[in-house]
Amino acid sequence: MLPEMAVGYAVGWIPNIALTALHYEWHRRKMRSERTQRVQRNLRHVGSVWIESETTIKEWVEGREERDLLKYRRGVWLLGIAGLVLSWIGFFFQLMIVFSIHVIAKSRAEQLLFESPIATKDLSAEEVLAELKKLKDNSPEAFR
Repeated sequence: MLPEMAVGYAVGWIPNIALTALHYEWHRRKMRSERTQRVQRNLRHVGSVWIESETTIKEWVEGREERDLLKYRRGVWLLGIAGLVLSWIGFFFQLMIVFSIHVIAKSRAEQLLFESPIATKDLSAEEVLAELKKLKDNSPEAFR
């Protein structure tokens, strides 16, 4: 009985590793997508940056994007390690979290920003400021 339980525990690592790699890859693709790159470029014109881990716009500071990327990726790996420790139970918890992050829990700010012209075309600094003002006026609770 005990060897079968140990095998079941160890086999639970395989889907955990696969799900962690998938989560990491989804985030990597999102950050390298044309929309995300355009949002970052346009926001940089006005001294701002999109912070993925906090789903908000903040003032641009040297290295902030890289630190945010590392922070998010560290969270992905820590979630994966926690899933490994808990084996199958961890896999199902991780599956719920990944599903909610990528499907259910998109913030209003992220939805509005990535559907706006800031994400669809290159804009001048004045146009970016006008679009941000429009977004903040239409949905002040999303952009505090």
